Amino acid sequence: MKGKKMISSNVYRLMSFMLASSLAFAAMAAEPAKEKKYVDPNEFASYGPGTASKPGDPSIAEWQKANEAAIKAATTSEALKAHVKDAAAAKALLGKVKGAYASDPMTLIVAAAVSQEVVKPCKCPKQATCRALWSAALLDTATQSKDVYVQMFCLDQLRWCGLPCQAEKVSALADVAADKSVKDFADWVAREIAR
Repeated sequence: MKGKKMISSNVYRLMSFMLASSLAFAAMAAEPAKEKKYVDPNEFASYGPGTASKPGDPSIAEWQKANEAAIKAATTSEALKAHVKDAAAAKALLGKVKGAYASDPMTLIVAAAVSQEVVKPCKCPKQATCRALWSAALLDTATQSKDVYVQMFCLDQLRWCGLPCQAEKVSALADVAADKSVKDFADWVAREIAR
């Protein structure tokens, strides 16, 4: 008898809790929704009029949306293969990479897409050749350029598609680089591709 009383007491509590919860939920659902104000976790962020893009000077997101079709066309496998058909084609594309904020965004997107294309798994017998050609062009551009931005861009691409046999040359770039950030990044990239 004592056990039945205890069970019924617990069942009663559970039923009472469920009823109270459902009533509370119904009351919340009946209230008009209050608009929550977004609070940016960065208290110093300013997204006011000073950050709005100016006519003729779109943000990268606006530029990307406006050029979506052109990006899609420029980054097809067939279009990308044209940049690795020979060393001259690879160097021509990388020759368009300029100093900070001076490069055409399409050039940077296409170069990054080539880096992805030459490492993606496929059954193409020329893929290893394309990867070697592209990574050699990236390494040559990084070592021949004196511009820190160009060097960093090429090193960043090399970290994705560089070959272990190039680690020593990347390390040599770290030894002669004039900028500390290039030295540090080249050291890291050399270790990454040596794996």
